[in-house]
Amino acid sequence: MSEQPMTYDLPVVRVEDLPMPGPGDFAAAGVPKQHLEFAAEDYVRRTAARARENRAAAAEACRSIPHRYRRALPEHPEVRRWVVDVVGASFAPHAGRGGDLEYHRWVGPSLLIGGRVGVGKTHLAYGAVRALAASGLRMPDFAALSAPDLHAAVRPRPGVDTEGEFRRYAQARVLLLDDLGVRKTGTDWTEEIDYRLVNARYDGYLPSVFTTNLTLAQLKDTMSDRVVSRLVEMCRVVIVDGEDRRWAGLGGRS
Repeated sequence: MSEQPMTYDLPVVRVEDLPMPGPGDFAAAGVPKQHLEFAAEDYVRRTAARARENRAAAAEACRSIPHRYRRALPEHPEVRRWVVDVVGASFAPHAGRGGDLEYHRWVGPSLLIGGRVGVGKTHLAYGAVRALAASGLRMPDFAALSAPDLHAAVRPRPGVDTEGEFRRYAQARVLLLDDLGVRKTGTDWTEEIDYRLVNARYDGYLPSVFTTNLTLAQLKDTMSDRVVSRLVEMCRVVIVDGEDRRWAGLGGRS
């Protein structure tokens, strides 16, 4: 029997599902007053165009988005605000066009989503990335993995350009790093990787989404102070409350 080709549930963000920002949102994000109306209208236009036209790129992106999160949305209001702020930071007046707006390199604040195990942090993180993709970011231009997988990917081994692997994540247009600080104790090597990665994102003002089960104080026990210090400055911190959804899904079964 021949094997059937794999099909993908395309993670195209539906425009009607997204919180469409208005001029006030872009004002809060720092867009100049004379550009507020254009920024809001252009966001909606680009979002609709991306949802219609980027299906091929979205299909390719399915290889990077775990199946469980292909319909994720930025449901938390502070996560939605972060999306708008990153989009707002991507606007800049073009000196050669009389002040007309253009999209420049994607830059902006990062996001740290904290909370106990199972409250939906990873779902929110992928929802934020998908909303950015819908607003104009080409979906293949982001990288997503867990912190343990990052360490595994860049661990020196014969025949692998691990420094190239590191640059892939350090220089990604948007990075989603799940389970930050998940290890019990750090080593000099893992602390160096953590520092180099966070510092590269910090210096480049590159949007990053981190999730963690730990408090900032607990992160200091597994990561160096210089890493946590940069995270505090570069990130909007969102704490998600609630019970473990995985256990709740058992419906009271033992």
